[in-house]
Amino acid sequence: MICWMHQDCLNAAWLPAGAQAMWVFDDACIDSHGWGLKRILLLYECLLELPVEIRKGPTVETLLATGAERILTVDSPDPWVQQQ
Repeated sequence: MICWMHQDCLNAAWLPAGAQAMWVFDDACIDSHGWGLKRILLLYECLLELPVEIRKGPTVETLLATGAERILTVDSPDPWVQQQ
C-alpha cells in the first residue's frame, strides 16, 4: 500500500503506521492550479518535514510504478485530485 499525499492532506497524522507516503510533483497539476515558484518551494519545504517520498512525473503513472496493490489518500474538493 502507498499513501498519496496531495495539497489537501499535508499532515502525516492520517497515515497508517508504517505506511509509505508519496508526494508527486506533476506538471499538469502545477499548471492547472497556476502555482508559481514560491508556492512550489513552500510545498517542498513542508514536505521535507514529513515522512514522505517526493517524486516528479505524471501522478497516476508515478503511483502505479511503485507496484503497490492499493493507493490510499484522503478526499479532496479539488477537481484535479478527484480526476486522478
